[in-house]
Amino acid sequence: MARMIIPKNTASVEEVIGAMQIYYDANDWVSNADFIQEYKARYGIIGDDTDSSAYTKKTEIGAYYGFIEWEDITRKQSPRRITPRGRIFLEHYRADDIDAMHEDIMCSLEEVVFGRNNYACCSCDSDIEPPSVFLRAMIDLGHLTNSEFAYLIYKMEYEWRHYTDLIQEIRKYRDDDIALIIPDEARKFRDPKPILILERWGVLEGTKIGANKATKIANAFYSKYAKRLKALKIFNIDKVAREKSDDSSVLPTADIFALIKERYTSGDYPHMDKEVLDKTYATFRSLYSKEALKALTGKDLLYRVFGTMAQDKLSLMYVVEHGKDYAEFGSCRGAYGWANVLTCFQGKQWQYCTSASDIKNITEAEAIEKAEELIGDLLLALELIEDYEKQGKLNTFDGYAELDGELNEVLGDLYNKPRFKKHLAMLYPNLFMNMYDYILKKDGWLNRIFTTLQLELSGNWYTQSGRFSILAKELGIPNYDLYLIVKSLLEEAGEVKDDDAGDSDDMLVDYKENEKRFREWMATQTSQSGTLCKPSMISNNCSALNKVCQLMDIIEYPDLESIFQIVDIDTFNEVKAIIKGHPDYEDVDKACNNRYLSSGLKWYAKYLDELFAAKIDVEETKADPYDKAKFLADVFMTDPQYEQLKRLLFYKKNVILQGAPGVGKTYLAKKLVYSIIGEKNDKYIEMVQFHQNYSYEDFIMGYKPVDNGFELTMGIFYRFCKKAEAEADKKFFFIIDEINRGNLSKIFGELMMLIEGDKRGAKNKIKLAYKNELFSVPENLYIIGMMNTADRSLAMMDYALRRRFSFFDVEPAFDKPAFKAHIQKYVGAAVADKVVSRFQDLNKNIADESSSGLGKGYCIGHSYFCVPPVEGQTAEDWYASIIEYEITPLLYEYWWDDKEKAEDCIKELTK
Repeated sequence: MARMIIPKNTASVEEVIGAMQIYYDANDWVSNADFIQEYKARYGIIGDDTDSSAYTKKTEIGAYYGFIEWEDITRKQSPRRITPRGRIFLEHYRADDIDAMHEDIMCSLEEVVFGRNNYACCSCDSDIEPPSVFLRAMIDLGHLTNSEFAYLIYKMEYEWRHYTDLIQEIRKYRDDDIALIIPDEARKFRDPKPILILERWGVLEGTKIGANKATKIANAFYSKYAKRLKALKIFNIDKVAREKSDDSSVLPTADIFALIKERYTSGDYPHMDKEVLDKTYATFRSLYSKEALKALTGKDLLYRVFGTMAQDKLSLMYVVEHGKDYAEFGSCRGAYGWANVLTCFQGKQWQYCTSASDIKNITEAEAIEKAEELIGDLLLALELIEDYEKQGKLNTFDGYAELDGELNEVLGDLYNKPRFKKHLAMLYPNLFMNMYDYILKKDGWLNRIFTTLQLELSGNWYTQSGRFSILAKELGIPNYDLYLIVKSLLEEAGEVKDDDAGDSDDMLVDYKENEKRFREWMATQTSQSGTLCKPSMISNNCSALNKVCQLMDIIEYPDLESIFQIVDIDTFNEVKAIIKGHPDYEDVDKACNNRYLSSGLKWYAKYLDELFAAKIDVEETKADPYDKAKFLADVFMTDPQYEQLKRLLFYKKNVILQGAPGVGKTYLAKKLVYSIIGEKNDKYIEMVQFHQNYSYEDFIMGYKPVDNGFELTMGIFYRFCKKAEAEADKKFFFIIDEINRGNLSKIFGELMMLIEGDKRGAKNKIKLAYKNELFSVPENLYIIGMMNTADRSLAMMDYALRRRFSFFDVEPAFDKPAFKAHIQKYVGAAVADKVVSRFQDLNKNIADESSSGLGKGYCIGHSYFCVPPVEGQTAEDWYASIIEYEITPLLYEYWWDDKEKAEDCIKELTK
């Protein structure tokens, strides 16, 4: 999960400006110590002068807006200096030039990445841009309260909710006069000081809504910067800095729209002659418009819309995907068969695809009936679109959002199909865009176009089309021409190559070239028999890698036509896991030249590994080696205990480390894994913590809300199983902390059987509850759980699950010489002796159930003492602090009904 940080401090405008002035005057890097000394000299001592961070925090707001920078962003005490933008801003502030200050702030909002490693919060790794969210929400809602902002940020970051849905939700709360319920974890976002300081700089203004304070954008600022404010990116993955230093740059700048208009007026961009363009659209409408489709019935309708080229050379499904006359209007290629909903497989068998995993063979008579039903839905949708346009509703984004909701209901199975999206774009070219991407990758073509036009990419194709079309109307440029102009500008700037633009012919050439390279590479490889790969073997493997996308429904990558389109090893591993986990894998493998798919995937993985090995940064830090000797030095365990634990894990495949608080179960688990795989590498580890609300939907899979309802989302264990399955020669380890805090039977569901050691592997596949998929837990996946034996609030583990694990006791190490030697290094012999002797006595007391009422499971662990004293802390202070703030509360909890017993033990520890 990402880490969202918005700095908190109480700096006034004067203090922020004062801090910047110190760096301005120095005109160089200033150490933190020198800054503090200078701050005291100029402005006096803060409070009791005990916390140096109080001075450092005065720089946070300036750093947040890019006015101050660190020499080393990873060190909080690093030297700092003022940036060129900061110098200009400070000069404008000192001159009381409000207009210039506002321009400086607006540029910072556009250029600074606030969500990820901002200088004021360098440990932030969120993709959300808090100031942009705050400003966008004020535009969409008219005003914003701090609680509403906290609600927005929290839901977007920690529950992955969509911004648009949340805005509608807040509107409903307002309309119904219901108070927002703010989760406790979200309260930290209710006081976003670096954003609220904009009120003091005249960007925002406070207003009163009932008894609550709200914030809105100041009228003067909004009237001047409305367009640029609306173009702010709420996700930093969409943000592209405005490069003022490069006059030739065509990336988003304040002048991008002027440049686009100039290109359109001059005609200086590759485009189709208007007469030819108009004729192409007219021909398409004559064949596939509402009126043309209404005139068709029976077999004529079936063949004209869903048929193969042999059945009707004007088949809509064929011409929008393969027709040369329409290739220039964007590619809508997708996986064969299911992407059409209704298709004639290999020109012989009609199939109806109700979902990715439900393809039914039907007769031609049944296909005609289905075609008439589907086209009936489509005609209703076309009437709906025309009605919305006639009423002028499609001049606003809200109109498109409303239309999207109705189309989702009316179109049914056709709603998300790329070929029908192209059909709509050809019929209504100024209402819909001619880009049909399913997967919105960060560096994808659709993303680049939208980034250049400063448009938000959230939502789906229908609402994205709305943003694109509304902007095109504002500019007075047809949708298709706007697309061509931006494409040409990006190509000129080197931001995109011709073959990146998604045109079908370019894409075909691209992956055919890669296939050619693969064939040349494979010809140099040695087969299992020890001889060079023969041409027939190479041909069969290539055929399988091309054929799998036609035979198998790869729903996560619907536009994938050939494995050779994939040149990224991580993407390939993900696709390979999907393919091998597919219920039809065995049948498809047989259909691919008698199991050449299985070998083809192995060869291609090796090819990608070798092809891109040279691109890996040579300075990349390699994982540190780790073995049993290092484990025994780090973990206070004997050699026989280590060997026993490892044997249990390999034999049972599932082990639970159980023990009292503080015995280092989590630490031990990771170190154990490192010792087994031979290096400190988290690639083979996944970790999760169970709690009372953890569910099967989180762990395996379940439906999560999206823009248009719900979608099936894969859980953490399902995804890790697929990862392990893709690298069957490696060992993978799934670690579960607090395993007995969850409802285990509910979380594991039907996987209760599959996690057994002898029920692993493909031969034991069963069908999953939410998906028509046969699934198994890989043999190379091991589960390590941790259980706190002192947790009195938990029920016993389900017996059916308990018998699937081996249980290994992790005991306190106060009696181990290695532990004493470890703490003696930083607190000396006297304090080390005190820790060992007193806690051995205490644990002996606790373990005697007859006198303590507790038992062995409640003994105190040694890890409380494994962290050395901080700078300036004596060994005695260190010991006293641990007893007072960590051990004492635990003992009072143990003997909650016998305070005197707890106090006697504490007295023994502190005497």
